[in-house]
Amino acid sequence: MKLDKSLVIFVFSAVFLLLLLAVGAGFYLGTKKGFPGTQIKQAIRVGRGFVETGVIAPEGLLSRRPEMAPEEDYLEHDAARMPRGYRAMMRFDLTADLYVVDLFDPAGDLVWTWRLDDPAAGAEAAREDRIQPHGLVILESGDVVINGVAESKILARYDRCSIPVWSLNSYYHHLMSRDEVKGIWSWLTEGRDAYSQNQFMVRFDPETGQELERISAIKDLVQAHPENQAILNLPSYYFEGERRPWERRDTDLLHTNDVEALPAALADKFPDFQPGDLLVSFRNYSMIAVIDRITHKIKWRMQGPWIHQHDPDFTEDGRISVFNNNFTAPYERRSNIITVDPQTMQTQTLFESPETVFFSDRMGEHQSLPGGILHITVPHEGRVIEIDPKTDELVFEYNNRVLKGHNAHIANSVWLPEEYFNDDPKSFACPG
Repeated sequence: MKLDKSLVIFVFSAVFLLLLLAVGAGFYLGTKKGFPGTQIKQAIRVGRGFVETGVIAPEGLLSRRPEMAPEEDYLEHDAARMPRGYRAMMRFDLTADLYVVDLFDPAGDLVWTWRLDDPAAGAEAAREDRIQPHGLVILESGDVVINGVAESKILARYDRCSIPVWSLNSYYHHLMSRDEVKGIWSWLTEGRDAYSQNQFMVRFDPETGQELERISAIKDLVQAHPENQAILNLPSYYFEGERRPWERRDTDLLHTNDVEALPAALADKFPDFQPGDLLVSFRNYSMIAVIDRITHKIKWRMQGPWIHQHDPDFTEDGRISVFNNNFTAPYERRSNIITVDPQTMQTQTLFESPETVFFSDRMGEHQSLPGGILHITVPHEGRVIEIDPKTDELVFEYNNRVLKGHNAHIANSVWLPEEYFNDDPKSFACPG
C-alpha cells in the first residue's frame, strides 16, 4: 500500500514536535520539585527509555549494558578462584514484569526461583502495583525476606513457593542485615511519605515479623544527645519530621540506608566498639557512623572520601568496607570499594584497573567471601561481579540481560555457602 506523502510528513512532524517539547520540558523541570514536576520528569524519562529500547518500563529498570560486559548471563572468569556456594540474584524479570529471586547452585545451574508478587494485591495484581525491593535475606528454610526501596511500603516473608507467610504495609527500606541471634535489622520510616525525618532502626523476628527493638533517629539518636546533633549539624526543623512543600525544604537530610550490628566474633578486631554496636550509613551526609547500642551515642564517624555511599560492613581484618557510589558529576561514572581503619582513619581504595570498572549512582551492595573475594551488586548496571582484590581481576560476572545491549535492574544479590540450606534446593517442590 502506497503511503500518502502528506500523512508521512504530518506524523514525522508531530513526533519531532513531541520530542522537542519533551526536551524543553525536561530543561524547564530540571530545577522543579514536587507535583507535578517530579511526575512529568519521570514520564519524560520513561518515554525516552521507550524510544531507546522499545519497552515501556518504570524509570531505572532498564539500562545500557557496559561495553566491557560479556554477551552471557552467567560467566565464570576463573572457576578455581570462585568460592563454591549458592548465588542468589534479586532481579527485574522483564518477561514476567516483576522482580524475582533466582538461585544458582555451585555448578552455576538455576535451581529455584521466588516470585515477588505484591502480598496486598495478590498474584493477579496490576503491574502498577509492582513491588520494587531493595533488602534481601534468604533463610535456611528456603524462605526469603524482602523490604522495599523508599517508595515501596513493604516488609514481607515468602515461603519457597513464593506464598507470603506474613507481610507489613509500612515504609521499611534499604538494606537489611541479620544479627547473631537471627533477628533482622532494617530502617523504617513513619510519616506521610518515605522521606519523612521520622526514621527508626528496627530489629524484627523473621519468623513472625514482630518488632523486637526500635531506636528513633530523632528522639533516641539526636534529641537525647546534643553532641550527636552537633556532629550531624542538624537544623532545628529536622525535629518537625514532616515535609513542608510550601517552604521547599528538603526533609530527607540523612537518607539512612543501612544498619548492622557488630558480631561478637569480630569484636576483638574493633577494640573501640562493643558487640552489638550499630554501624549505620547516612547517604546524604556521605557519612558512616558507629552507634552505641545502649546509650545511642555516636562512638565514631567518618565523612567521605566516599560520596553517597551504601552498605558499610565490619570486616575480619578490623577495617570497615564501604560501597562508594561516587555520585558526583556525570563524567565520574565509576564506583568502587573503600576500606577504612576506624582507629587510624586511614583509607584504601580497591579496584583501580580498567577491567574492574563498575558504576551505580544509587543502591549497591558488597559481601566478603572466603579467600578474600568480594561479591559486588551493581544495581543500575544490572550486574553482579566478583573480584579478587589481591590481583584486581574479575573471577565471576552475572548480567541480567533482557534486550540487545541492555540489562535489567538487579536490586540485590547474595552468596551463600554450600551447607547453608536445611534441605537441598534441588529438592524444593510446591503443590501442583
